[in-house]
Amino acid sequence: MFAKLILLNLNNFLYQLKFDNIMEIECPNNAFNAYMILYKEAFESVFPNKPIWPNRKYITRKSWVTPGILVSSRTKGSLLKNKLQKPSLCNIELYI
Repeated sequence: MFAKLILLNLNNFLYQLKFDNIMEIECPNNAFNAYMILYKEAFESVFPNKPIWPNRKYITRKSWVTPGILVSSRTKGSLLKNKLQKPSLCNIELYI
């Protein structure tokens, strides 16, 4: 599931951690909680959260959005992109 290189990075990160303070804790529950905090920090540094964007294809549209409005919206978006990337007088006038 995960790439071998990423798992090796996690193993190396965990290998470099110091567990001396956890070994000194006498209560097993507190020691486990301290270990899990260290493990979570290591895991989150190797596997950062990435936002997942929903596929536009499966987003339901409002009933009043017609195919003509979709075409107009795409065209206006394309003209805006051209205006921002290449701000010539022609592109600005086409957008307006």
